[in-house]
Amino acid sequence: MIRTRLEEIGASYEWHELNAQHAFLRDEGPRYDPALFLQAMAMTLGFYRRTLG
Repeated sequence: MIRTRLEEIGASYEWHELNAQHAFLRDEGPRYDPALFLQAMAMTLGFYRRTLG
């Protein structure tokens, strides 16, 4: 529904779906994925840099 609405209004956005388990960023337990954590954080920081300058 969210993606459909973004398309309807012509919003500029990026959509990322990661093949990961819930809480994969949490650095404890079996679901933690350090490589995917680094990738997700790089995307997040890139967004902040582009948006906030």
